[in-house]
Order: sequence, then structure tokens, then C-alpha cells
Amino acid sequence: MLLYIAGPDTEPVRTVELSTQVSVGAGVRGLGGETSGGGILGTLRREVSLDHFFSVLEESRTDDLIGLYLLRPSLLQRNDLTVYGINRLREECTLFNSSRVFKLRVSYSREDELDNRLEGSSAGTFTRDVRIRAESAPWEALALTWEVGTGLRERDATGASQQNYRVETNSLSQILNYRFNPSTRLSFELGAERRSDAVTSAKQISYAATPSINSSVGERLNIASFFKFTYTDIQSGEAKPLFFLEQGLREDWSAMGQYRFTRNVSFGLNYTGRREKDYTGEVRTVHDFKVESRAYF
Repeated sequence: MLLYIAGPDTEPVRTVELSTQVSVGAGVRGLGGETSGGGILGTLRREVSLDHFFSVLEESRTDDLIGLYLLRPSLLQRNDLTVYGINRLREECTLFNSSRVFKLRVSYSREDELDNRLEGSSAGTFTRDVRIRAESAPWEALALTWEVGTGLRERDATGASQQNYRVETNSLSQILNYRFNPSTRLSFELGAERRSDAVTSAKQISYAATPSINSSVGERLNIASFFKFTYTDIQSGEAKPLFFLEQGLREDWSAMGQYRFTRNVSFGLNYTGRREKDYTGEVRTVHDFKVESRAYF
């Protein structure tokens, strides 16, 4: 066990934070809404939406305050200056917004992080994710969704008890949504994800099935629940990253309920649980129960 005691020496750290979000078109976060108008420009506004999100957080020892506050790239995420820094970027494009038969969404996201807060060690992580999602609702009660994705999670760390990995992932899923009535929806999702780590040569593939239901009873009560089955097949590698799943079946479940007493006061129950095999081979079951009450003014 290591115990760190603060000493008399202090070191100034400057922090700068920036976040931007731009949305154009008639998408979920777009600004266009139900845009009308003819011609090519009107069609683009109705059928295409673009969403951009970018954020920077930098805690630095640099004395160049002007350069830091201007976010000069040469000062960001440097081992000799940065205490902690993280950059996030997300781009999303949606096509055929007004069509119920076919809608296409493409998203790209990445995250760069550098952590030097622990004395004697440094950790840099990189995450990238690309997804293509197609949606179709040929009938009022039935909707189908297909999604493919590929990603990369990389960590390069120095120091004791630090783990390095370079994991590539490929995933595929299909979701069926059936609406019994305006207040009750049943969903069933099937998916698979393959993970491969270049550092440990570990490979595994997981298959998942998730039925779920969401229902409103009257105007005051809302209930939502799901049960997820995940089976993982380890194809190679005894050593593996900590976030890899163990061989065999894992079960996750959740049940949530919210009751609104009045317009300004609500009461909620949230129960989640999981049953899985840990790294020692023992099967464990975890239950988590929360109760909350909210008041809106």
C-alpha cells in the first residue's frame, strides 16, 4: 500500500476548457425542424442533417498563458507540460430524414486523453469509433434498425501496475421494435462483437440478445425493463485486457419505474443486476437498487 502525503511545495496548474456544438438540418439535434421550401436547397434542409461536437480540457504547467487560452496545438497534451488533457470529437450525418421506408445515419467519434496526475507514471489513451445505422419503418407499428461498427481502443502507459493494449472491435446488430399501442413498445435486439488485442494477442467474440419493453400506464406511471443475455467465446490468449469478458454466459437486467404524483413531484425506482463469471472463475450475482424523488420548480 502506498500513502502519499502532501508536502510544502506547490506547483501552479492552469486549466482551459472549450466545447462547441453545431447542428444544421432537420435532424434530432438539428436547427431546421420541419423545414419547408422547394428546390435543391429546400430538399437538402429536409433530408440531410449534420451534427458536430468538439471539446477540449487541458490542465497544464505552461507559463505561456496566451498560447494555452488560444489552444495552440503545440501546447496541448505534452508530457513535459500537461497534467491532464482530453479532447473529444463527434461528427454525425443523417440522410433521408423525411422517409419512413429508409433512413441512414453515419457517425464518427474519437477521444484523445493524456493523464500525468500520478507521480512516476504516464498514460495516454486513444479511442475511435465509426458506425453506420440504417432505419426502416414500413408500417406504423413496426420498425427495423441495422447497425455496423468498427472501433479502436489504445492505451500506452508507463509505470507500475499499468496495462497497455491496442484493441480493434467490429460489431453488427439488428433491432426490431413493435408498438402494440401508442404507449407500449416492445424491442428485441440481436448483436455480435469481435475484439482483438494486438498487445496480448487475445481474441474473443460475444453474441448478445436483448428483449426490452417500455410502457406508460395512464398519464402518471412509466415502466421500462430489459434482460440481456451475452455469450462470449474466447478464441485465443490467456492474458487479456481487463475490460474483456470472461468465457461463458453473462446476464444483465434492469427494471425502472417512475410515478408522477403532481406536475412538479415524481417518485422513481431503479433496479439493475448482473450475473457473470469473474476472473477467478467464480459466478457472481450483483444487485443494485435505487430510490429517488424529484421536485421540479
